[in-house]
Amino acid sequence: MSDKRNSAIKQVTRDKQEALLLKKGAVKNTDSPILSPILGSVKDDEQNKALLDRNLPLDTGEAVYRTIIANTYNYMDSHDDVHLNNVFKKSLEETKKLFLLHDHKFEVTAQTGNILKAYEQDGRFIYYGLNSPLDTQALLLDVEIERAKNELVFNEYKNHNINQHSVGMYYVKIDLAIDNQDDKEAYALYRKYLPQIGNADKVEQQGYFFAVQEAKLKETSAVLMGSNDLTGIFDNNKSIKNIDEAQKMFDYLGKNIENKEIFHNICKQYVDTFKQIEPLKDTQTVIKPSFYTTMSKF
Repeated sequence: MSDKRNSAIKQVTRDKQEALLLKKGAVKNTDSPILSPILGSVKDDEQNKALLDRNLPLDTGEAVYRTIIANTYNYMDSHDDVHLNNVFKKSLEETKKLFLLHDHKFEVTAQTGNILKAYEQDGRFIYYGLNSPLDTQALLLDVEIERAKNELVFNEYKNHNINQHSVGMYYVKIDLAIDNQDDKEAYALYRKYLPQIGNADKVEQQGYFFAVQEAKLKETSAVLMGSNDLTGIFDNNKSIKNIDEAQKMFDYLGKNIENKEIFHNICKQYVDTFKQIEPLKDTQTVIKPSFYTTMSKF
């Protein structure tokens, strides 16, 4: 193992509780990292034939009907999260109303239609566009896009110009999985879930990930460009209510968290929360500023 990997593992082990505290205080907007389903390869005798059996109404002049791949599980995104199977199961059972929006604008005028059905579908990575033999699970939404709610978005869907979507959610149960035998609990999680992760090679390069076992779904948005980065909004029921309170927490944690890269990733959720922007693509490849430079954007 490289010195950089060893150092990162040591730091994230040390900072585990602080990192989890930050994660649990933020709402996450993330896309499905697998964007191009290969439905033509699904055979009738396979369990994944359900992907072809949508049974949606035909499009009309006032509404179009689509199935959205809202989120694909068992895949590490650029904020080091891996959504595990059934991550939204409880939320889907308990939530009375899910919103279909554009660009994560939680406003009445941002509604684009209705979610007819939301469900978690077993499948294989290859059917969602990743060249992997592994099985996985995805969050699928059968939706109705209405002309009356937003004619521009309606026309984009009708002309098949929208194929990127992002879910708004917040964490309920999340743990750190670390390739470090000194932390028995974190190491057990790492060994348990690593074999089912579609991009396990990236996980092994860094030696840790956040295992998201349960999350609450808030909304799904059509976006120009889905990314693996996270943007967020504060949930009023969570512990952090405003910028001043967040700044106090960051001042304390910034002095005590050694792993600045993982800390930057989480802090960016809060920065983008208040700016309410859709993240750029491939932000993991960008040189990250210091924690204090990031927080100065407030």
